[in-house]
Amino acid sequence: MNRRNRIVGECRQVKTDVASHNEAYPMERPIQMVLEFTSDVEGLEVLEVLTEFDGIEKPPVRVAFRGLGAVASRKKTTEE
Repeated sequence: MNRRNRIVGECRQVKTDVASHNEAYPMERPIQMVLEFTSDVEGLEVLEVLTEFDGIEKPPVRVAFRGLGAVASRKKTTEE
């Protein structure tokens, strides 16, 4: 439970940071924070399977864990 609480705390802090940024820069397009990680977890699981069976070298986590930005980008383009 402690690990989960830390993750939730980090998400809450990011949400607060995003809200603060959006308030500080009202003339810019607001950042929309999506706290839905299902596709990120699934993507990491696919990379793990590929690494296991195909011998593909696993990319750094920052490369593999870009799903959140992709979700935010998709949301922006669908709203325009």
